Amino acid sequence: MAQIRKKNLMKSKKNRGKTIFYWSVLAFPLLQFAIFYIGVNLNSFALAFQKFNMYGDGLEFVGFDHLLTNFKAVFQKFQEADYLMKAFSNSVVAYLVGLAVGLTLALLFSYYLYKKYFMSKFFKVILFLPFIISSIILVIIYKYFVENAIPAFVLQLFGKEIEGLLSNPDTEFITVLFFSIWTGFGIQTLIYGSAMSDISPDIIDAAKIDGVTPLKEFLLINIPMIMPTIAVFVVSSTATIFVNQMNLFSFYGAEAANYDIWTIGYYMYQGITTASLADYPYFAAFGLVMTMITIPITLLVRRFMNRLNPSER
Repeated sequence: MAQIRKKNLMKSKKNRGKTIFYWSVLAFPLLQFAIFYIGVNLNSFALAFQKFNMYGDGLEFVGFDHLLTNFKAVFQKFQEADYLMKAFSNSVVAYLVGLAVGLTLALLFSYYLYKKYFMSKFFKVILFLPFIISSIILVIIYKYFVENAIPAFVLQLFGKEIEGLLSNPDTEFITVLFFSIWTGFGIQTLIYGSAMSDISPDIIDAAKIDGVTPLKEFLLINIPMIMPTIAVFVVSSTATIFVNQMNLFSFYGAEAANYDIWTIGYYMYQGITTASLADYPYFAAFGLVMTMITIPITLLVRRFMNRLNPSER
């Protein structure tokens, strides 16, 4: 009996030691999450219902009679500032184009890498470069290419002088959008390719025996099998429609002169970096308004993607 009790005691001490080790490892990341995610978001929510009192202690509650003051300021700003509606439409365009073009190309290249076609290993390295090289360096190289190399190439080939693609307002937005799609393209390709590699070879071999073509294999086997992975990317990109600033800060800092290329994400990023304490409640309310618009859209997209997922049917 004493021996059994001794074993139970040792087991209890061992489990207690594992528990202490487990929580000691998790303590720091949980503390970071509590402070920098939960705390920051709660503070942002509270800021939306505050105002700055220069004669008092700074920020204070607006009062129940003026509870929606900051939100009214947001909608008033949309009515007065045409560039905000343009930024809103640019955010939607960037999302739709990135989804249509980026997702389609990522899936095609993923299949190419998955099948280990010619130079597939080389393309893997090239696609991963944007995540190894600093984004600022990439922007500098890209700006030199579109501002100097392309005009020089057109001049030499066609004898026609053109403006740099970023200097020309007509091509500025699409040039920045292309860069944004390109830099986010590689990671999708690698992850989709990895998901395709998890498909059982027996399924592919059986399809080949039945005479399936590469196109049918791609459309009828590979895409349905990796649909959960595709759904994660589509839903997550939907949730960041109005957060995506399309690398504009890397191109222009807080001084993008052409309002026609702004997105909502850049407007908020630029506004917050240059804002005073008195402007914080407005931007907090602005963020909440964008969140309330994004939530139903994200839920609808998630529901749609779940309907496309064979495992969810």
